[in-house]
Amino acid sequence: MQRFAVFLAIQFLSIGVIIAHPAFQEGFIINLSNDTISGYIGFKGNLKKLKSFKFKSELKEAPKIFSSDEIQAFKINEGSYYVSMPIEIDGQKEVYFIEKLLEGVIDLYYYSEKNTGFYVVVTKEGERYELKNSKIEVQTKNGSYLKDKKENGVSDHLP
Repeated sequence: MQRFAVFLAIQFLSIGVIIAHPAFQEGFIINLSNDTISGYIGFKGNLKKLKSFKFKSELKEAPKIFSSDEIQAFKINEGSYYVSMPIEIDGQKEVYFIEKLLEGVIDLYYYSEKNTGFYVVVTKEGERYELKNSKIEVQTKNGSYLKDKKENGVSDHLP
């Protein structure tokens, strides 16, 4: 009986921790005026084609929804950094939040679409290269076939 009571107590405490876990995570946004505003960021875990997210300056206030046209970037503390960038998908250019992976001689970004990951390289001069998989036709003595042409690295795109 005592074991059962201890088991129930642990279960209730576990449920309390799960319920108390905040849907919003600490972070910051950078608005179009280059102001950094600390607060809490909330979005559902899927970052594919991320065009907006919720933001609160204080946990107790109502959230405001920011779109990729309204701010430059956001970062979740202990997490990733996302920037607003125009991306062409299926022939249409739209602005999305994409993850910034590397900053240096080149900046490297990542986004995913239709279960495929894509990379964007931006040089210090502002030149931009989207690294995508494409198909190439391979000729053989028995005919031809289409094969994935994968971008192996960014070095081919650097000056």
